[in-house]
Amino acid sequence: MIYLKKGQPLFENGGLVVYDQAGYYEDGDLVVCAMVDTPEEPYCRYEAKYVAYGGIVYSITDTAKLEEEIAKINPENLFGKSSDDVITDQMVENIETVKSEDPPIVEEEKPVEIQEIKEEEQAPAIVVPEEDVIIKNSSSTPDVSSSTATSTKNEITE
Repeated sequence: MIYLKKGQPLFENGGLVVYDQAGYYEDGDLVVCAMVDTPEEPYCRYEAKYVAYGGIVYSITDTAKLEEEIAKINPENLFGKSSDDVITDQMVENIETVKSEDPPIVEEEKPVEIQEIKEEEQAPAIVVPEEDVIIKNSSSTPDVSSSTATSTKNEITE
């Protein structure tokens, strides 16, 4: 991010000034420039990084070396940072920490006890109401009625 002001001369070309409004620009944003003698007439566009730092942004390919050279020009530069990076940095700077006099409370972990399940507790008994139970003797014939009910009855064979 680069902060530019309207009317600011280009770093390496004093014959041109920034025509666009003042504000933060991404390094690669195109900035409209004007001639110094006619600052209200747009003349050309340059990348924000070129406007602020000149031709070194194109002649030095090593990022670390470039950042070092830019720091010589402007120690408080934001070169190489996106707007999200700048916002994050500002938020981090604004964080207020409170020093507590009390030591932190740490809860002790209690071991989990494994309980054995008794056979009676494993599965609940199934209870079937008596009216739903039909008892069949091996010698009797099934009771077939002409019912329209859709439920099925449990049958127990003795």
